[in-house]
Parts: sequence; C-alpha cells; structure tokens
Amino acid sequence: MIIHSDSYSWTDIKNGSELAFEHFFKLHYNELCRFAYSFVGDKDEAEEMVQQVFFNLWAKRDVMQLSSSLRSYLFGAVRNTSLNRIEHAQVKLKHEANYSGEHLSSSNLSAERILSKELDTLIKESIEALPDQCRLVFGMSRFENLKYVEIAEQLGISVKTVEKHMGRALKELREKLKDYLELIILLLLIN
Repeated sequence: MIIHSDSYSWTDIKNGSELAFEHFFKLHYNELCRFAYSFVGDKDEAEEMVQQVFFNLWAKRDVMQLSSSLRSYLFGAVRNTSLNRIEHAQVKLKHEANYSGEHLSSSNLSAERILSKELDTLIKESIEALPDQCRLVFGMSRFENLKYVEIAEQLGISVKTVEKHMGRALKELREKLKDYLELIILLLLIN
C-alpha cells in the first residue's frame, strides 16, 4: 500500500506502523541526506545525521506533536541537527586551539623557568669557582657596572692588572659554559 498523505503517514507512524515509517524513510532519505550534505559537506556525516533524525522520530513518536507536515518537520530537524553539529565542531576547534596554545605556552614557560634556574645556578657556581681576585674584578665590572679605571683605583692595582683578571675570568667562564652557549642564546632570544 502506498501512502501519499503526510498526515496519514504521521498518524500511522504515531500508531506504531513500521511500514508507514519505512515508507516515509525511503521517500525522503536521499533528499534529506543531500540537504544535510549542503550544511556539513561530508556524505557519511550527513547520512548519520538523517538516520539520527529518523531514529529520534521513531523513538519519540508517541509523545511528539507536529504543528506542520512530517516532511517539514524532518527538514527542520535535519537543518537544526546540521547547525548544531557545525556549532559543536567550531566550539571544539576553538577549545582545542585554546587548550593547545595554553598547554604549549605553559609548557614553554615551565621549561624556560627550569632551564633558566639551572643556568643561573651554573653561572653562579662558575663565578664562585674563579680565583678570588678574578671573581672580585669580574663582579665589580659586571654587577656593579664599574669601569676598569674605577676598579683599579678601588683595589689599588693597575688597569692592566684589571684587564688581565677580566680576561682570565671571561676565558674560564667561556670554557665552563661552552656547552650551554646555545641555551644561553636561546634564553636571551626568548626574553
């Protein structure tokens, strides 16, 4: 028996007629799939959404009240499902982008802090390992920003001696920190 009327089909479906439901499914399935595809651009996803709409229709048939034709309801349901999928996909992409950005930046900050602390410790240990006079001259030059002449006056030594101590300090620090030179440059570039 061929059912032509939307209301008759809906009444039969509402009363549990699997034949009426199957007829309506076959009558509108391909058209609804094309309609869904126009939204989501994926054939499999479009078919899945249409099947879900039909499943929901059958599952809720005894409590559903249609204010329009069954065909209109199905197209509206497919449209709403499609728009919800698109919105969900956009929210998911945005969340993933935010999460990965936060995760990367927090990971980078943590790694940078750890490396920076390790490097600070290594530099301090290297400076502490310098001979006393070299360490004193180096500290006055680099941390107190004194000129060689000022250091020489304060310590009562010649400028040449200050230069010699600075040269030795820099040479020893370069030697001890040579394996970390790339890391030092990287940290300087990040900051």
